[in-house]
Amino acid sequence: MQSTSLRTASSTLEEVKPASGYTADLLAPLLKREVGSILIKGEPGAGKTTLALELLSMHGSGVYISTRVSLEQLISHQKELSRLLKEGKIIDVSADKLHPKKDNSQFLDSRFADPKEFLKVLLDAILKVQEPLIVLDSWDSIANLTERVERLKIEQGINFIAAGHKAKVIFLSEDPNMTTTDYLVDAVVTMRNERFDGNRVRTIEWNKLRGSAISLSTNIYTLADGRFTAIPPSDILRLPPTAAKPYSPLPHQETQYSTGSADLDNFFEGGLPKSRHIMFELGRYSSSFECFTPITSTVSMNFIANGGSAILVPSSGSAGTQLKALNSHLPSKDVRERFRVGSFGKPVDSGSCQFEMDPCSWESSCDMILDISQSIRASSGNPCMYAISADVVNHVFDHSDAARFMQRIVHKIRHSEDVLLSVVTFGSSLTNELGGMADIYVRFEQVEGALVIHSVKPRSQLYSVSNDFSKGYLETRLTSLV
Repeated sequence: MQSTSLRTASSTLEEVKPASGYTADLLAPLLKREVGSILIKGEPGAGKTTLALELLSMHGSGVYISTRVSLEQLISHQKELSRLLKEGKIIDVSADKLHPKKDNSQFLDSRFADPKEFLKVLLDAILKVQEPLIVLDSWDSIANLTERVERLKIEQGINFIAAGHKAKVIFLSEDPNMTTTDYLVDAVVTMRNERFDGNRVRTIEWNKLRGSAISLSTNIYTLADGRFTAIPPSDILRLPPTAAKPYSPLPHQETQYSTGSADLDNFFEGGLPKSRHIMFELGRYSSSFECFTPITSTVSMNFIANGGSAILVPSSGSAGTQLKALNSHLPSKDVRERFRVGSFGKPVDSGSCQFEMDPCSWESSCDMILDISQSIRASSGNPCMYAISADVVNHVFDHSDAARFMQRIVHKIRHSEDVLLSVVTFGSSLTNELGGMADIYVRFEQVEGALVIHSVKPRSQLYSVSNDFSKGYLETRLTSLV
């Protein structure tokens, strides 16, 4: 026997914070006036109920009908529903209260066999709330007990009742096939659990949306903290700070260096370990160094602000960007004394922190980096962070010499308390060598346009990457993709 309960939410949800930012913008078209009915499809565990409750919270009033789980189970798994109940904003109008003389479970089975009775119960619930959002979870439990013609009548009846009371209705379904519901509703979205590089990735596909253009057919999302959160494409992330402010560093720990991002520190289980090599690979679908530049900028700023130094050999064309970022948030004296950017071409500004390496000799170039490191460390005695694009080195020197160049830098940091961040692109001939030298192997990728990161060695789960400028300087944010 299937248990069913109806819950009614009042029209004010002051304490419950609805979705905001990109998630709210993405979901807003589903709540437009032109959309009276929505079908959310997906396999069990895809997050259909979580999405429906997010929409209910955004809408502000609703009727929630569960045909699968008890109220207690819903409370334990759905924080939004739990909040509404604790605040007294959900009223129990279950079948035993609507029809107290009938046994609850027996009555519910007979109700679904009788379309008129079900529609009457639904109408009774709608009358308790003004212009509600009705969630039918799951619609399969009702529809599968009826023949096709009868099912169509019920669906048409639900839409008729909803339209008559300025209500919206959401059907939740685990049926992957095209049904009468797909044709009847105004919007259809499909939620999926997929695999990417050994990790689970959740995607939502926009199949139908009346009254609005579908700008992006598929998005990834997470159910972290029991909420539906859509992950924006990486091209939305590159936002400049509205007003640059002095940088506020995060302190280093006894055995690890802070990256300047609390989220990144947690990703590395406390920060970058001393005397270690961390390799970043830009994956198959993430060919741009722009996704790595914010990491090196943040780590460099935090090292310098903590009294240390930083040496970069960045991808072609990004030296100016790195210098500008640091000079915007750190005292120019600190940047001038303890930050260097190397390249194999003439520096843009001979009086700046840039230096030219020798394209004819990997040994000479490597010696230059190590000498400069020793020089800028001398005044403070604090550690140095190296961030080197292995592809730039490999472009200038042949494979064996480029490998020797990187190996020598790794050897240097192994015998000091420095740290090395190296970066390679997908398919680089140095990937295997550097991966073997690396203590930590991290991979950047793009999934459905969103930037994600995970550790290959040791293994980690998948996180989305975003840039936060709310403090007046760049902070890297990670969101767990669960």
